[in-house]
Amino acid sequence: MDLLVLGKEPIQPDQPAGQEARYTPEYEQLQAEIDKLSLPSASSGIDWRKVENLASIILSQKSKDLAVASYLAVALIYNRQVEGLAIGLQIYRDLLENFWETLYPTKARMRGRVRTMEWWVEKMETALAS
Repeated sequence: MDLLVLGKEPIQPDQPAGQEARYTPEYEQLQAEIDKLSLPSASSGIDWRKVENLASIILSQKSKDLAVASYLAVALIYNRQVEGLAIGLQIYRDLLENFWETLYPTKARMRGRVRTMEWWVEKMETALAS
């Protein structure tokens, strides 16, 4: 899968950002993996390849979701180091540029968008330091 198209190509022509994915099996699996960050062993227990795979599937087939993009961007740093950082930044930028109006969380949940971006920056710093 070409990851660089994830922030550019719509899910469907009539629903560019797709639908809310938070209650899909893929999202639940992804969230279960990310929830491991709250454990004492933190990132060592996370399967970052699984995070990358699930997030890529969601962003390409289900939903343009900022939290999913954040999870993917962090996973890419752990999996590919500096190259992953560059790819993650590009996907993030493209999503914001191309899907701002329809991206999840919705614009009505701007505080949710901001918190998601704050999480991304915090975890990105941790990933780069490791």
